[in-house]
Amino acid sequence: MCAFVNPIFDQAVANQVLGPVPPGTCNLGAPSGVNFADIAGNQYFTACSAVTPALRATWGRLKSTYR
Repeated sequence: MCAFVNPIFDQAVANQVLGPVPPGTCNLGAPSGVNFADIAGNQYFTACSAVTPALRATWGRLKSTYR
């Protein structure tokens, strides 16, 4: 799995990616030129596989939760 920000107007991979890049890293450049093997550290993240039960929500409950 790979997740990164690629603003259309910039055509560059931003420094906001999952797995993490070291603090202070600038934008990574054009997507075709980014090689995550050149970046120090683990280039992956772990998603929790624990099952979380879904609760039935109503619009009123959602509004009160996010106020």
